[in-house]
Amino acid sequence: MSDNNESYDNDYLEVSKLYFSVAYDEYKRELDRSKGFEEKTGRLLVVLNLLIVAILAVFFSTSFESLFTSLTSGLRILVIFLSFILISLIFISWWLLITASHFTNVQRIAIDDNFRRNLSTKTAPEMYISVGDQCRVCIEETDKSLEKCKIQPLHQSLFFLKLSVITLLGYFVLILVLKFGAIKMSDPTNNSQSQQKPLREVPEYKPEPTRNVQENNVKPTNRETLIESREKK
Repeated sequence: MSDNNESYDNDYLEVSKLYFSVAYDEYKRELDRSKGFEEKTGRLLVVLNLLIVAILAVFFSTSFESLFTSLTSGLRILVIFLSFILISLIFISWWLLITASHFTNVQRIAIDDNFRRNLSTKTAPEMYISVGDQCRVCIEETDKSLEKCKIQPLHQSLFFLKLSVITLLGYFVLILVLKFGAIKMSDPTNNSQSQQKPLREVPEYKPEPTRNVQENNVKPTNRETLIESREKK
């Protein structure tokens, strides 16, 4: 009978050790998963910060300023609208990453005096089971916190980051078309002046100069001279 009880205790101890080992491995895996999300969030923040710096450098460059000033009013409104959408998407993605990076509340096993006194009153199998239960509780709480405070913001940030990249590609295509494509960039004032010019220039009419009549060469005519000319005939 004693042999049966001893074998049962040994089996119960081995089961308790196995339960603690599985729970502790899952607990460590959950902590590593939290660290992995933190590293991924940090890398995305670096990439997003570099993207923001590059976009601001393009916006404040002299070539972009000259290109923008040469556009018509309708194209200027289109460029401003796309710029606003691009900046909004990047800002939302950046804010979600900042929110996810601030989460560090990972549930851990509290090793204190209460924990020590609780274990001192238990047998060896009960101690393994008690620590395994605490590992399981920490895993559940950490998983809920990660899903709410880190995983969801990270996925949302990636979604807005993809949208911002697609908008940025379309924005660059528009800039290339405006600069090198078929759309002509011209000033509205120049267009109005060119439209006012006639299609065919009419030469200016210049009258021929009148012959100068010298008064000295014109002899006065009177009645006597007329009579003399008739008699001669």
